[in-house]
Amino acid sequence: MTDVIILHGAWHRPAHYDDLAGLLRSRGLTVEAPDLHGLPPDDSTALVEEVVTASARPTCSGRSPSPSSRRHRAGSPGTTPRRTT
Repeated sequence: MTDVIILHGAWHRPAHYDDLAGLLRSRGLTVEAPDLHGLPPDDSTALVEEVVTASARPTCSGRSPSPSSRRHRAGSPGTTPRRTT
């Protein structure tokens, strides 16, 4: 069972989240970050569905902001960080 699934955006790779994944693992969570970089949309969707289906219930999933949504970073006016538990 995977506790946390990290889904990166189109401009990132799983390695961009190594620090986050390491921190979560150090707290006893299992983490998976499938490599979606360069995959066609149908293939990336199938891979994400496979990873999510294999996990009994992931505690959170996320993605990087798109270039057009940079103004919506956590802590920016008008944004509310959300915690999934």
